[in-house]
Amino acid sequence: MRRSFVLLPAGVAGLVLFLAPAVHARSADAVQFVTGTTNAIPHNAAGSIDTTDAINLRFCTGDGLFVLPWTKITGTAIAEPETKRVWKMRVPAMHEAERLLTINYRDDDKTGTLTFRATATMAASLSDKIESQRKAALEAAAMPQRPAEKTWWGDSWWRTNRNHAKWQSPDADSQTAVGTKE
Repeated sequence: MRRSFVLLPAGVAGLVLFLAPAVHARSADAVQFVTGTTNAIPHNAAGSIDTTDAINLRFCTGDGLFVLPWTKITGTAIAEPETKRVWKMRVPAMHEAERLLTINYRDDDKTGTLTFRATATMAASLSDKIESQRKAALEAAAMPQRPAEKTWWGDSWWRTNRNHAKWQSPDADSQTAVGTKE
């Protein structure tokens, strides 16, 4: 009987130690919206930032989705949050250092900001990804777009308005009327 009391607390402690890294790993990619000029995201909303889309930056929360086109982003910045103090003494952090990732954007002649709280490694990674996606989107927007030609299998057989430019123009010498003498 006494042995079962010893195994129960050890089993619970083992379960907690086994599950703790999984819980920490799940929250490692999460960011928290701190403040910004938009009202579309509630303050202190937790979610993830998706940088894999070629057109938009996406902030996914449990309540919804906030989308910001890459071409509207003007830059990013990383800052340290205010440290906690007790009687003017800094309190050391017990977890990985957090950073504030600020995304600046321009929307219809208005400048805006989005500030997220993330781990230091996550903030640096997101800042690099956002800058590379932003540059790629700006380069793609600057390249002239050539309209795609519409092809149809019958264009090589029949003369249509679509393939009018490809018609061979008849020579002036061969334009004699049928039944006329020359």
